[in-house]
Amino acid sequence: MINQLITKHLSKAFDGALKDTVSTFTGTRKGGQGYYDPELGEYVGATNVTYTGRGVASSYNDFEIQASQVDINDIKFICLQSEVTIKPQIDDVITQDGKQRNVLTVASDPASATWVVQLRGINVE
Repeated sequence: MINQLITKHLSKAFDGALKDTVSTFTGTRKGGQGYYDPELGEYVGATNVTYTGRGVASSYNDFEIQASQVDINDIKFICLQSEVTIKPQIDDVITQDGKQRNVLTVASDPASATWVVQLRGINVE
């Protein structure tokens, strides 16, 4: 029940008050349904898995940076679980606003309404 309530209000906020900060994204996971060949150093017979969603990018506070493995340039990306087609995983690549970033961590809020994803830039200045 609390999950549905939070999801409903966050969806409305994403469409209303937060509209200017919300961005769509595409996630890509390499190697779905294939196997890793160590001699080639790549996945064989693999297809990429693609998913989409909406989220809000934020920065980490000083305490989070000092207390963990968070780089000063990492992004905290909060996305609605109900709008993400599959759960992001570590090592996925998320493309948001034309920038690609690696997924380092994925966590859920206590109500399971959002994913909190730590992103680190690949080709971000």
